[in-house]
Amino acid sequence: MEYFFYWKNKFWETSTHKILDKFLDSNHSYIDIGTFIGPTVLYGAFNAKKVYAIEPDPIAFKELEKNVLLNPGLIEKIELYQKCIHIRSEKIKFGSMLNGGDSMSSLLFTNSKTSWIVDGITFNDFILKNNIRDCNFIKMDIEGGEAIVLPSMKNYLEINKPVLFLSIHPCFFDDIVKDTNKIIDVLKIYKNVYTEKGKKIELKNLLTKNTVKGFYEVIVTDREW
Repeated sequence: MEYFFYWKNKFWETSTHKILDKFLDSNHSYIDIGTFIGPTVLYGAFNAKKVYAIEPDPIAFKELEKNVLLNPGLIEKIELYQKCIHIRSEKIKFGSMLNGGDSMSSLLFTNSKTSWIVDGITFNDFILKNNIRDCNFIKMDIEGGEAIVLPSMKNYLEINKPVLFLSIHPCFFDDIVKDTNKIIDVLKIYKNVYTEKGKKIELKNLLTKNTVKGFYEVIVTDREW
């Protein structure tokens, strides 16, 4: 499979690059949950002390491994994990809306024609197993699975307060209001919520007509933009 768009299009997610530039630094590690084939991992590795890259889709993960190997100067800074952050540490079913390897896989798509049994691990177990003590930034892009996973991370987030760069996908939620409120309950532990462009917003904005359609990104932090 070719991924020309992601590597050759210099305008792809320029706001994401700016966010990584702003919040990553060489003294802290960065956790990327839902790495796909690695565009944010490789970019973030230039600035972060270490990147922990998590991707359960086996097709995307193989491409991720290849892309990291093509960047020998970054290999020592990147740890790859073919796992799924989940609410339990056990084998789980994981699926793709399409054919896999295309950034459209999720905990929510287990009934799709393309699915796998993958290793699930709780976020807390992942942190403990890898002895991560210096994370100041987490990116999560898991196609609607955030409504399931994020509440299980609340205790860690409240204690450590890493910047959280979160993609929210209400278009995939079973119950938009209920699932969005689960996310809001976690995000309210932070002082500030910003759009990907750096505009400060209120949490109640996550339930407006414009945000309950499609998907969008927020950055939550105790820092000022």
